[in-house]
Amino acid sequence: MAESIDHKCKYRDDSSGLWNRICTWWLLPLHIAFVAAFTIVLFAFDGHLVAIDGTIRYGRLSQSEVNIFISIGLTIIRLVAGGWLATLGWKMAFIVLEKRETNLAELDRLITWKMPLLARYQAERSSLRNKLKVRGGIKRNQETSSRHSYKQTTLLLWSICFMSIPPQIVAPLAFGSIIWIPHGERRPSNVQVPVTTPGPGDNWDWFGLYSRNRAFTVYQASALAFPVSSSSRANSSSPQNPRRSILTILGTAGNASLANVTVPLFSIHALEWLMNPDQLGDDEAIVHQAILNPHWGMLNISSPGNPFYIWNATGLGAITIINTQPWERGSSIATPGEPSNSTAHDAWPDPSIVSGPRIVAVMTDHNNVKKPEFLSCGERPSPIFGSTQVVTPWLFPAADQFTSPKSCYALARVNFTAGVATCKDCPIVSNGLVEADTSIQDQDFLNPRADPLVETSVSMMPEVMIFTSTTNSTFLPTWNNLEFYTRASLSVGYQASWNAVANGIRAESPLLTTTMSPIASVLSFGVNRPRLSLWAALQSLLIVSGIMLAFLQTGCDGKSVRNPVISAFLLDTRRLIERDTRGLCNASALKKGDGKIRLKLDVSRRNPDSNYRHPKLLVESDEDESELTEQRERLIRRIDDV
Repeated sequence: MAESIDHKCKYRDDSSGLWNRICTWWLLPLHIAFVAAFTIVLFAFDGHLVAIDGTIRYGRLSQSEVNIFISIGLTIIRLVAGGWLATLGWKMAFIVLEKRETNLAELDRLITWKMPLLARYQAERSSLRNKLKVRGGIKRNQETSSRHSYKQTTLLLWSICFMSIPPQIVAPLAFGSIIWIPHGERRPSNVQVPVTTPGPGDNWDWFGLYSRNRAFTVYQASALAFPVSSSSRANSSSPQNPRRSILTILGTAGNASLANVTVPLFSIHALEWLMNPDQLGDDEAIVHQAILNPHWGMLNISSPGNPFYIWNATGLGAITIINTQPWERGSSIATPGEPSNSTAHDAWPDPSIVSGPRIVAVMTDHNNVKKPEFLSCGERPSPIFGSTQVVTPWLFPAADQFTSPKSCYALARVNFTAGVATCKDCPIVSNGLVEADTSIQDQDFLNPRADPLVETSVSMMPEVMIFTSTTNSTFLPTWNNLEFYTRASLSVGYQASWNAVANGIRAESPLLTTTMSPIASVLSFGVNRPRLSLWAALQSLLIVSGIMLAFLQTGCDGKSVRNPVISAFLLDTRRLIERDTRGLCNASALKKGDGKIRLKLDVSRRNPDSNYRHPKLLVESDEDESELTEQRERLIRRIDDV
């Protein structure tokens, strides 16, 4: 079939200029812009609170709505990427047809599945485009070979195809970077609740007058050891969160907080284990008294006996802080105008803070005198603490050398400060218990304040610590954990003592009140930043592949495909139709034998005044090399005649 000369093509310049380039590649910058916007929005939203579906929203987005917006964003990004990928196969197909011959089967895989061709390193079979030179008005470069070798072209095509895969499949990675963290948020409220308030009165008088009242308070403190130690089981290096037991809020729902609550605060500044007697210094005498004297009264508040001595035979793990001054009852003060023996009350203590170094003793082991091979402390692991290599247990003989064992004690010097602090927005963590999270309270919270109950609570600590440790009511871990056990026992002993005194010695004046606010369950929106950054990086591979494709396009004479419909419908395929002997004219699918016909695209630039500018699909065949030569010579003669 001869080329028609009656058809005249009007020259259209729609590939040069900035606007035409934008129209050709606009999907790539739009895609990367959407990816950047999506990533920035998620990073900016990180940490915001989101309402749980089915709860009161208080003007916030719900979890399902956030998921919808994320899905919309990912869908838009996927649509833009899909629009680019729809034309990517056609762009690569026209580049391949111009740079090297290929067959229909390879073109089908390239356009449909974005599967690039295998490299062919042999010499170029067809050099039609290399011989098509315009001699005349348009100056041509004498070197007309392809700007890119077969190998380089094929490697670039493979890279482009592989880089186009991740943006299509990494959407789950973006969704997987979203983290939903349960969170509690305080809601404004005007509900006032009373708070157990200690103060002077009959309860304080009876506490000082009767030892059984003080003993009962010690028992109450021992019972409170477990509730107040629940937050003290993490690590010895982390501060212990103070807890307050409030009888007036028993039965209150846990999802609430109190505006202002006084809580006991015990701060340990240093804990030094004593490895030799020289480190005891002036404290050596009181240590011997605390361990060996059954009548030493510095370690009790309820009776004249020495509770640490009572348990030194069987109380493995018993721990106490050794006070240097005994507890003393306050002086009586009569009401003005009344007889001193009728309305006299014990003086309410002045607010104070107790601080300074004290000795702490921990019983680690004991051995019977009938087994002298076990008399050296530290030669075997402690039955309750395991290895105690970090400390040197001290051996103290008992008063009765024939019936009592010799016991081993680990001694330490603790530097502490005991006082109180004000917990703001203090959450109710259990029935009748509030807890101050030291990590979110203001800086002033960690500076203890003076309180009237501090001295009494510190005086109770030795007896309370002995009872709670021997009965293991705190459930604090001990094995290979002597440091943490000691720190936690000190904090728990003070908190339990202060809470027991505060609840037992209630003031006769009206109770103080505070605002109780409900805590709504919400979700904190979190982002796994490394994972989302990886998703954005994989999405950016699409624009990298576009840059590589543009680089390939610069080595082509033909225009880049902007509209596959126009490029395919206006392609001159007459030579393929003329060579068809297998029924391709009305075929709907390719068969195995169709791949023998190889094709190449002729897009030689011509004078804009030429009548025919359709890209021509040239046919090459292994079986008919002579016809290929004739076509080549005929085309060259026509160009020479121009």
